[in-house]
Amino acid sequence: MKASFRLFQIAKGRILRKVLIACSAALATLAIAAVSPAAAAPPQTSNFNFCNTTGGRIGCFSATLTFLNRNSFRLTNIAVQDTLADNRSVYADVNDQNQFMHEFVNHNGANTTTHPAAVTLSDPDGVHWVYIRLYACNLNVVVNPCSTAATSARHYNPFW
Repeated sequence: MKASFRLFQIAKGRILRKVLIACSAALATLAIAAVSPAAAAPPQTSNFNFCNTTGGRIGCFSATLTFLNRNSFRLTNIAVQDTLADNRSVYADVNDQNQFMHEFVNHNGANTTTHPAAVTLSDPDGVHWVYIRLYACNLNVVVNPCSTAATSARHYNPFW
């Protein structure tokens, strides 16, 4: 009887040990998941598509924006359109929360569209959001001054 009781205790101990091991593995997985940072979201893509109408329909800008990480983004499918016969070029300035970063220009005249090459831009301090300033300007600002700038909505970086 003692031997069978001892076998029962051993079997019971093995079962309890297996249950405890399974429980501790599950708890460890939960603890790691709770402490680990969430996996980075896939690159966030959005589109710019707006026009400056501060003095007629001066010009339009469109592009696809893809945030790559906290510090970098890429603009593709870029179009800068000059829509007004006013002897001015259309400028699209790319900005983040800190600074001017890049400029696209259409010098081709009224009713033309330029398609600049895609560009990847970075800010070592991080990019919280990106916006575009769109305006028309002539090199001789006395004869034909710059238009009022139209500003796009801010596109926020999902990595922040």
